[in-house]
Amino acid sequence: MKKSVCLLFLLGAVISTWAYPSGAPPNLVCDSMAVKHGIHDPQSSKIPYTVSIVQPDLSPEEETDIIISGDDFKGFFIQVRSGDKAVGSFVTSPEYQDYQTMTCHNHRDSAAIQNDASVKKKVILRWKAPQEKGELKVYITMVKEFATFWNKIEAGTLRVK
Repeated sequence: MKKSVCLLFLLGAVISTWAYPSGAPPNLVCDSMAVKHGIHDPQSSKIPYTVSIVQPDLSPEEETDIIISGDDFKGFFIQVRSGDKAVGSFVTSPEYQDYQTMTCHNHRDSAAIQNDASVKKKVILRWKAPQEKGELKVYITMVKEFATFWNKIEAGTLRVK
């Protein structure tokens, strides 16, 4: 009995520390945008974060800032999609360094994810519109802490004209 309790405790400790502080590998998250944190399920409540798009109407290859703010958070994963595919590209520079980019759906830099699991209150991302025109949707996955997260929330609309 003691061995079983000890094994369960050890297993729980391993599961609770198993995460990707700098973001999950692209092959695990690009399509579903789902966080897999052991036995924990995503929240069904309204997301306590705001995603603001500074300029929602863009020309092809024009850039805009996307701002994530609200309660403290440790992680995020964001894409701008045309249908079910990530498009456009997130830009990194000394001014925009709170995130790293990922290649999803064969589009380089088409997703962005946190650099580390430090607590954040606000992140400003720079996004460049694709050549193709049309209405695009912004989707975000947010991680407040290991057991508190929201998966693939539609957070805004952009138009490339």
